[in-house]
Amino acid sequence: MSDMLNVCMGEMIKLKQKVQVHRTQVSSEVSRQQESRTAAFCNLKSSVEDKKDVNSLSESTIFLIMDRFAPS
Repeated sequence: MSDMLNVCMGEMIKLKQKVQVHRTQVSSEVSRQQESRTAAFCNLKSSVEDKKDVNSLSESTIFLIMDRFAPS
């Protein structure tokens, strides 16, 4: 009976090691995916900000133009 228990315990230890290895692989894949999503979001955000800066005038510029050309 103790031999059977030792065999079962040995198999449980082997399974535990396999699960731990699989868990670390999955978690590293998930972290890589999250990093790539974060990087993609940052790139998208910076490109949107760049486009906004190129296509818009600042508030002070608008006021200067209005003061210069708007009828009083």
